[in-house]
Amino acid sequence: MPDGQSLQERSPPAACPVCAAPVPADQVSAHLRQAHQLCEFRGVRRPLPDTMAHLLGLVCCPEPDGEAWAVFEKLAAQECGPGTDTFLAASLTQGLKRLGDDRRDTGAAAVAGLLKDNPRGPRLIALLLSQPEPAGRRLAYRLVEALPARLHGANLAALRPLLLDRRQPPEEQLEGAAALLRAVGKDGPAALEVLKVLTAGLGKRRGIERLRQLGERIGPCPALDEVCAELEDQMRMRCPRCGAEGRRREMLAHLWDEHRLVLEGRRVREPWDAIADWVAAHAVSPDPGLLARCRDLAQKLDGEAGLRRVQRLLLARGVPDAQAQAELLAEAEQRDASLCPHCYDFVAIPRIDAPAELSVHRGRLSARGYRVEVSESGLFSRLEVEVPGRPPERLPLPGRRLTRKGALYLLAGPLVLTALALAVLAPKMVAAVALTVTFLLLGALVVALFVQADWRSARPPLERAVDQAWAVLAPRLHAAGFSAADAAFLGGLAALSVGHGRPAARAAVLTRLLNLTDKEVSAHVEAARNLAALHRLALADAVAAGKDPVPLLAGQVGRCFEGRLPLAFADGLLAGWEEAGWPPRKRALLRVLLLDRAFEAGFEVRNLLDAGQTAPALGAVLGTDDPGGLARTRLLWSLRPRRPWDRCGEAVTVFNLAADPEGADLLAKHPDLLLYQPAGWQGSGGDARARGAEVIVCCRGIVFEGTLFDEPVRTVEVIARRGESGESYVLVLGEHRFVFHADPGAIASQLERWFRWYFGDFVPQVKEVYRWHSPHVAAVLRAWGTVPCPGCKRPLLPRAGDVAIALD
Repeated sequence: MPDGQSLQERSPPAACPVCAAPVPADQVSAHLRQAHQLCEFRGVRRPLPDTMAHLLGLVCCPEPDGEAWAVFEKLAAQECGPGTDTFLAASLTQGLKRLGDDRRDTGAAAVAGLLKDNPRGPRLIALLLSQPEPAGRRLAYRLVEALPARLHGANLAALRPLLLDRRQPPEEQLEGAAALLRAVGKDGPAALEVLKVLTAGLGKRRGIERLRQLGERIGPCPALDEVCAELEDQMRMRCPRCGAEGRRREMLAHLWDEHRLVLEGRRVREPWDAIADWVAAHAVSPDPGLLARCRDLAQKLDGEAGLRRVQRLLLARGVPDAQAQAELLAEAEQRDASLCPHCYDFVAIPRIDAPAELSVHRGRLSARGYRVEVSESGLFSRLEVEVPGRPPERLPLPGRRLTRKGALYLLAGPLVLTALALAVLAPKMVAAVALTVTFLLLGALVVALFVQADWRSARPPLERAVDQAWAVLAPRLHAAGFSAADAAFLGGLAALSVGHGRPAARAAVLTRLLNLTDKEVSAHVEAARNLAALHRLALADAVAAGKDPVPLLAGQVGRCFEGRLPLAFADGLLAGWEEAGWPPRKRALLRVLLLDRAFEAGFEVRNLLDAGQTAPALGAVLGTDDPGGLARTRLLWSLRPRRPWDRCGEAVTVFNLAADPEGADLLAKHPDLLLYQPAGWQGSGGDARARGAEVIVCCRGIVFEGTLFDEPVRTVEVIARRGESGESYVLVLGEHRFVFHADPGAIASQLERWFRWYFGDFVPQVKEVYRWHSPHVAAVLRAWGTVPCPGCKRPLLPRAGDVAIALD
């Protein structure tokens, strides 16, 4: 094409959509704007002012349109020429002003993101700051944050007039300074320059206040702390304790050296109050420098103990520190203390007196100044009783007074002495004397044999000492009121008396001491284990009389679930129960009876787990090492009124079996039993052939014909077979086969219902049981021996070497 050809010749003509005049296709938009004052955007023609307003609305919003901004900027340049930047700044200010208060900040940030790569961005900052509307200045602040770092010097120059103009609202100045600091960073020369411009011309006190206000907006800032410290160092301060004056640096040393106080800003504080606030601030916004400051000050105050206290403060504020918690628990175990779950202070364990350990030597029982001694070393048996604070008493023993030695001396001795005298004094009558002496010695021998045989049947000294301790010493104790020392000795005596002495002889005094100690344990928790020792003796005596110990033991432990006795009583009563030689049936029966009482009292699974940690012996009986079994048993207990398993078959619960003497044997075989459907049940319709084997539903799953199914089976069907011996049936349960001689169709249907209910309905509910909470249990737990935390004063149930149980 020749170079002289016109543009019209190069571009094909097009008709103007308004006047139909032929116009080159690439100049239609310019023709519409010049000839008709119309602008077209995305196929819509509007007058120029309307188009500009529409484009501005698309730009000034939380999601600005980049294409709309490009068209708006081009039209503004064509219309305004050198004043384009001023027009753009004013237009953006008005566009953001039209947004609601809740959208204006978001819109300003979005527009700043649109302009951050635009060449006009740096020039717009100063123009936006000069706008009378706050919306323009807000956009300027967002632009300062969005523009690249190489322009920060120019931004500071643009913002300097605003930061120095004290006629501007403080909020505007703080927002501008915050924008600059977010752009240049919170440390370094640029940040220091921003802060010094902000505080220029202000007094030291007002400058510090302004900086603190800025700190609340931007958070931790090293440069801000440095400028504040410089200003505070120049201020003179007065000590609130003694009135001494000095600059900040001098006052810091004075307050610490003279009064053990710290200076935080211009505020004089107790060190641990300041540390607690710093830890709280660190928990909200982690600051390693602030945490190091806490530890330095704590170590200056209390050394290693101070550092440990900071650890407790951090844990109390929810700052995770597994190592700190492990160290605190180790120290708690060394102290025989517990940790408060709120403030992690050490909580002392209430003192629980253990029964005194009696020293036993033949017929002598003694401990802690108490003594009962049955002596048979002389001619006569004697009883000596000693109580602390009183002189020993020597009393006659009831029954036979002579010892074996005494009987020999007093009965056989005269005969021997007479024979000896005759032999010495009458030597001439040899024959007569010899015969008499012979008869006397034979008589002495007969008497000696009689004494040897008769006295051999006497009870051993230990048995007699135990009986005399209960008959003579025990009634004298607690005479002037309840005594912890007397209770400890009686506890030791009761522990020693199991299997010794005569139960009938001590029954009355034992009953009296049990009633007395029962009443006192609520006020004297330390006697709980001594009371348990008395009850263990009473139970042993009852077993010796032929009574069943399980209901008696369950009744005593059940008093702890009712809140009438502390948990230490149950732990002492059940201690060593596994080594006591109880058969499995009795152990399983005891567990069910105790769980029944616990659930009746409102205890949930997590309460029982806590109780098992506090009282290990009780936890061993309840089976707290198997939380899943506890949860399933608790769920079954709660379902008893509705009995949803009745649609599967007629079954009895484990709690009903525990009340039946024959159920104990079944519990011994299946300690985790929940439901039992005995053999001999019938299917629907009463078909006699539907009689089948027993079904046992337990915590592990379903037991049928001795086979445990711990997951649902996919196949339940009956297969008929014919053989030489006749017709038989195979019941298929998954991978297992069971042969029947009668049609087990009804059995299969009922087993299918059991599988569907247990695995599809019952088991999915178990996970909710762990979250069950009973508000009534708190009162019972308080009766178990709660103590207030020395730090936060909240009631706790302490556990040695572990975190205490919170009761609020």
